[in-house]
Order: sequence, then C-alpha cells, then structure tokens
Amino acid sequence: MTTDPVERARILARTYDAVMSAERTSVAPRSLVSESWARSLDAHVDPDRGAATHVLAPAEIVDMRGAHPLAPAMALLRETLLEIADEARNMMIVTDEHGHILWRDGNRDVLRRGDRAGLVEGTRWSEDTVGTNAMGTAPAADSAVTIHSAEHLVRGFHCWTCAAAPIHDPEDGRLIGVVDVTGPLTSFHPATLALVVAAARLAENHLATLVAARDERMRAHNLGHLTRLRDDEPGALLTLRGRVLAAHPAGWLPDRVDLPDLPGGSLSLGEHGEAVLEPLTECWLLRLRRPGRRMPPTLGLPFLGADRLYPGPLLPSSEAPGVLDERDQLAAALRHAVLNGGDVEALWTFSTTEEGAADPEVARRLLADLPAGDARRAVVGARMNPRR
Repeated sequence: MTTDPVERARILARTYDAVMSAERTSVAPRSLVSESWARSLDAHVDPDRGAATHVLAPAEIVDMRGAHPLAPAMALLRETLLEIADEARNMMIVTDEHGHILWRDGNRDVLRRGDRAGLVEGTRWSEDTVGTNAMGTAPAADSAVTIHSAEHLVRGFHCWTCAAAPIHDPEDGRLIGVVDVTGPLTSFHPATLALVVAAARLAENHLATLVAARDERMRAHNLGHLTRLRDDEPGALLTLRGRVLAAHPAGWLPDRVDLPDLPGGSLSLGEHGEAVLEPLTECWLLRLRRPGRRMPPTLGLPFLGADRLYPGPLLPSSEAPGVLDERDQLAAALRHAVLNGGDVEALWTFSTTEEGAADPEVARRLLADLPAGDARRAVVGARMNPRR
C-alpha cells in the first residue's frame, strides 16, 4: 500500500465504505483491523455516532497517576518521544491497562484538535468504548499496532492516525499500560510505530532496573534479620553470608509460609508456628513480603540436622550466570559451615552428598571426629582409599 498518507486514507475510506455497506467486493481491511472491527461492533460501538466520553474526574486522574506503575517511566517516555512528536505535529499519549488516558503532551495545535476529539486525560479509549484505535487495539491484540484514518471504526476519528505499543510489568508480564503517538492523518510516517515500540521497550527495561534495585534493598533488609536462631532449637539455621538460597536440587521446596517481616532481628519459630515449620530438618521457603509487593525476593533457608541436609546443588540444570554464582557460593558456605560447626552428624550427612563424598577434607575431619568403633569410619576410609 502507498506510503502517501492522503492517498492511503482514500484507499482505506473506499474499503471502509464497502465493508460497512455490505457491498459485494473483493477489498477488505487487513486482518488485525477486521478482527478489531468485529470486537468493537460486538461491544455495540456505533460507527456513525461513537465518541469518547470523560470517565475520570481531575482528582481521580491525579491519584491514578501517582499510584500507576508507569509513573517512574514517564520522564524517559517524554525524553524519547516528545521532541519527535512535536516536530511531526503529533502528541504522545499514555494510558493505563484499561485505556484511560492519564498523560498526554506534544504539539500545541494537535493538542487543541485532540481536545475536540476527546483525546484528553480522563477519557477511555478501549475498543469496547470507542471502537478500533491504536490505544485500544494494541492491548486487545497484545501487540504494537498502527491505525490509520478509515481503519478506525468510528467515522469521526478518520482524520487521525495513531501508533501504539503495550507496556508490560517486568515482574509478572501483565499489561500495565500503552504508549501512543497520535496526530492528523497527514502526519503519518511509516517509522512512527518502530519509534513507539522502542520507547515501550525502554520503559520496560527502566522499570526492570528499578525492580532489581528494590529487590536488592529488600533482600539486604530481610537478611539483616536472619542472623541467629534460638540456641535451644534442634538444628542450625544457616544464613550463608546473606545469599539467596534454595536448597532442593530441582528448585522446589516442600512448603512455604508468608510473613510480613521478621521482628526482633531473629527468626522466632515459636511466634510463627512450630507446627508449620516442623521438622527443622526440612527445607522451607520463606517469602518475606511487604504489603503490595507482588513478587518479593525469596529466601530458601536450609535447616541442618541429623536426618537431612542440603540435598544437592542449587538449580543444577540452570546455566544462568546469577544462578551459577549463587550455586557456587551456597556450596562453599555449606562446606565451611559443616567443617567448622562441630556437628559430626551434619558433617556425616554432608559427606553422603556428591560434593561431600568427593571432598578429602570432609573425610579427614570425619575420621578425626567419629568415635572409635563407629561403623561409618570404615565407609569413610574406603572413600579415601578406593580399591584400584
């Protein structure tokens, strides 16, 4: 199709009129637009009289902006898009996941025209309210889209062109909003969509960086509390120098308990339910959660005892650099703990793991600590001096 915006608008208008009048014709809109028209008509959007309406009061807009996950990325989006949008006689629009316009900025003349079309803060531009449009169709299709002129379902919007891309939460992948560049149909440029997509990815990367920094602060805060266990509890809690641990070889832990925080600088099993955390020889996952946090850092805490100890490397099938680092540090810290903890039973159990069985220092320490006549001494000796 031609890249001349005016000629393209004429072609699209002929297609639109043919489809809406149910004429027998071979022309049809592209599938993305056709599917969007069908959804919009199913939602009873009127192609002739459809219009945007205000659904948010000014005070609500202010509150929603302040609490919205995209608020920290707005400066980046403005820096990326505003200058180009202004020069191209466009405006930048950012909506929430429901299609509510929360922010807009750009060319002043275009903003004034947008006022008359309802392209203002507080209106909702989802497909089920105003029909096919980039801000509404991008989240419905979960993809970046351009809607030009007569591709809009509502005739009153045929003088506009828009390109939009969805933005997703870096923690859980859910849709949190849409960034859009909108302008008169004469301002259409094929590169606009690529620019909008790049801005959306930059915003997601920026949010991911903020999440990582937040999680590191939370991890440091929570691990500050996990420094001691009551001396009279059977078993020993290893915090392992503040590293995140998950001791089961498959990365699965048998149970979890949710705690808002750990009071008093230590883990009190009595206060948080011995029935849940017993037996201490099991491995449990504690999710230290702050209110409103969806995916907090997790701390897998291995409890050492006579019956069960660290059953293998952390996530052994993973080759991710972060996991490799955690795996090595966990193995080193466990080795140090059992060699210097003075618990011969824990040392023996560690010696039955793949790492422990191949460690000559573990064998030497066991021979020194196991009582004379203990049958396990023969097993350790055989490991040290295998028959050739």
